[in-house]
Amino acid sequence: MRISRYLDKKYRSSAARILVNAFKSKLYKILGTEDEIYEVLLASLDSKHIVIARSDDGEIVGVGTYQYKGKFSLDITLSTMIEVYGVFRGIYKMFLLLNYFPTKRDSEALYVDAIAVAENYRGQGIGKLILAELEKIAIENDLKYITLDVIKENDKAKKLYEQIGFVEVKYEELDSNVSSKLGFIGYYHMSKSR
Repeated sequence: MRISRYLDKKYRSSAARILVNAFKSKLYKILGTEDEIYEVLLASLDSKHIVIARSDDGEIVGVGTYQYKGKFSLDITLSTMIEVYGVFRGIYKMFLLLNYFPTKRDSEALYVDAIAVAENYRGQGIGKLILAELEKIAIENDLKYITLDVIKENDKAKKLYEQIGFVEVKYEELDSNVSSKLGFIGYYHMSKSR
């Protein structure tokens, strides 16, 4: 298994597809169909601010996206939203994204947006390898801690994060209107000091 911090153009599609497969159930109410989610993510991946796991034969099997100090792995812009959805739907969907998924984060932290592993590679420690690389990025950039959110319904991920030193900072219960739009009832905000 190889971990890298750069996404070559020829692998963008694979990385976007892994993210879609992992998060489509959480994103479809805001971003629409699987194809629309794919188009948004494909156009938004920053090849220089991402962590990629490759199998020994070079296949992309995991993706880690993050943000810190104005740098984003997933830089979803209004122009991308308009290109994918048209003017009015694009503006509306951008509003929803900004409303439900804030981008302003603590300047002392690396925030993990997503960790996704290809289905047939799950349970092999790839998520831990990606998190270890994200921790190195935080150290290299003199960030004090790493933060992430995990939905209440994802006990397996929460346990993984706790095993490697993340602690629950707070639990945020969503109101029923927001919960129906996002497809989950709440999330844990977790943090790990480096």
